[in-house]
Amino acid sequence: MKLSKDGRKVGKYTILSRESLDDGRIKIVCIGKWKDDKKPATLFYTYILSEKEFVMRKDVEYSLGNQQPFFRNEFRFTRN
Repeated sequence: MKLSKDGRKVGKYTILSRESLDDGRIKIVCIGKWKDDKKPATLFYTYILSEKEFVMRKDVEYSLGNQQPFFRNEFRFTRN
């Protein structure tokens, strides 16, 4: 993961929103076009960051009709 110099992208995905949550964590939502399961798709990555936690969630919306985004996977990392 790398933030672009202009602060508009994380990796190759465009940042849609950034918000500070009530508990002090930061939530960043990114969007990008790619393939999922070998099909064209729009990918939504949600990152939640704090001193002791990092969460990366991926939701997918296929470019094949009126399907709503669905949850694909989530990774959680914590430290003591």
